[in-house]
Amino acid sequence: MPRLQFSLAHFFTLTVLIPLGLWLGYGMASLPAWLEQLTVPLRVLGITSGAIGLWMVTEVLWLFMRPRPSTPNAVQTPRPIMSIRGIYRRLRNPYKLGVVLILVGEGLFMLSDYMLSWAVVIFAFSLWVVTALDEPRLTRLYGADYHHYCQHVPRWLPRRTLWKPPQHMQ
Repeated sequence: MPRLQFSLAHFFTLTVLIPLGLWLGYGMASLPAWLEQLTVPLRVLGITSGAIGLWMVTEVLWLFMRPRPSTPNAVQTPRPIMSIRGIYRRLRNPYKLGVVLILVGEGLFMLSDYMLSWAVVIFAFSLWVVTALDEPRLTRLYGADYHHYCQHVPRWLPRRTLWKPPQHMQ
């Protein structure tokens, strides 16, 4: 369960501790007069964004807690079997996108340009991690299966329909 504990600590730090520090340190933005009329719509948009992000992160954490299918005979199988389940059938990086949506939601709700800047920093860092570290590692680990998955499931914008992976990846 260390993976789940690490994910929860990571999530709490990025979405609660650091934004709380930004809010306590810098407070809410003072809006120009023309933007004050948009306070309620921006806050509603923030709540919506945060709720969608929280749902995505919860789905991923729920998948971490459920048992995974195991390789029938690890000695004969040269590489692990890639299993695509749940929200990963719509989107390749739901946890990272969920965290960014929560941060955007917090920034919009609090009308804080500092929190929105934090969301941009986290998105840029996530993009770098995904392209420079995660995808090359998963390509080495799963080979053609991961390449096939990348061709059918987008990195950041969810598919409208669930992707049906080949039988050996279910």
